[in-house]
Amino acid sequence: MPEQLAPLPARRWITDVHFAVLDCTDQARRARLAARPPWRQRAIEDHIAFAVYLRTIVPVLIPADGSPADTAELVAEWVREHGPKARAPTASVEPEVTRDPLSSA
Repeated sequence: MPEQLAPLPARRWITDVHFAVLDCTDQARRARLAARPPWRQRAIEDHIAFAVYLRTIVPVLIPADGSPADTAELVAEWVREHGPKARAPTASVEPEVTRDPLSSA
């Protein structure tokens, strides 16, 4: 969580850290958790409570009620906006091609 990272000694070597919550409605979360296979832990109310907590501490909520593809596109947009800045392209260096002195070509 964001507040857990600030005091870490290694934090001084890291630039900006951005957080976002992939969030869906509590109704969708309940349905998804209830649909888990029997061997998976459901703990539905625990997950709902954690989602409520995340909504209070992380300012960016990315809606995840749509399809996985729709959600992935929203995440990609967010990363493009908040992720590392694109670096200027560097000149490509073509490898030097040398002729094999033993070849007849």
